[in-house]
Amino acid sequence: MKSWFSENRIAWLVSLLAVALFAGFFAYVYSTVSSGQLPTSQNDQNEIRTLLNRKVRLQARIEVCRQAAAEPDNRVLSASCNAEDQARIDEFRAELDEIDARL
Repeated sequence: MKSWFSENRIAWLVSLLAVALFAGFFAYVYSTVSSGQLPTSQNDQNEIRTLLNRKVRLQARIEVCRQAAAEPDNRVLSASCNAEDQARIDEFRAELDEIDARL
């Protein structure tokens, strides 16, 4: 006498595969939602790219001004960081903090 399982082995395997796929999909969705890594819209991606570009430019200006202050005899650095930039270093740093908060 054959058992029901041996007669319907393919049905059991298909059912088991379906349950495994469903569990895997549920685990993927749960991990994605819980980590906050939901897909972003094109506008969000553009805004993130713009903020990152601005951050890099600000960091470069701050670094040039820092080097210009450290080497006052260097004409190239002094020309790259004018008095207005020197006066705005704190503003640049505040803007960097805002960008980091938004990202």
